[in-house]
Amino acid sequence: MDARQQIATDVFRDTPGRYVRRVMTMWLGRWWWTMAVPVAVAAALSAVNAVWLFVALMILCLLVPGIIAMVYYNYALTPQAISALADKTVALSARGITVHIMDSGKEQFYASTDIASVEDTGKSLIVKFKTPRYNHIAIPVAVIPDDCRTEFISRIMALGSAGAEKVA
Repeated sequence: MDARQQIATDVFRDTPGRYVRRVMTMWLGRWWWTMAVPVAVAAALSAVNAVWLFVALMILCLLVPGIIAMVYYNYALTPQAISALADKTVALSARGITVHIMDSGKEQFYASTDIASVEDTGKSLIVKFKTPRYNHIAIPVAVIPDDCRTEFISRIMALGSAGAEKVA
């Protein structure tokens, strides 16, 4: 297949549960310490006074769920999340990725320089973009045409590794 030719996927959509799980994993991977430090400090102070153990438990049971709810409302209810959950196709070219959203007819183009990384989970390819809002697309491997699946995966992984090199 010619390197300039586009490879398009079949129509697919992501489920809200999987999308929110990935966003939470990305957020917690970066900001886990904001919840762990106050709990650890209060737990350490419980050696001095047992009241601090209750403070640690209150932080754990009251503050942490509130932070998780804030993350949900801040990231899962954005236009990016709505477009991530809509029916779409992805076309891969030498220049980057074009996402065609079926419901609205909009197209979003991401140049190869906009791609931060690509992760192969076995069942899907998670394409993460260089945006502050954890913008990503999960492309199920099953929607990639069989005749060009290997080329699609190798080309998109190359885009991801090139994007990661430009970040470093």
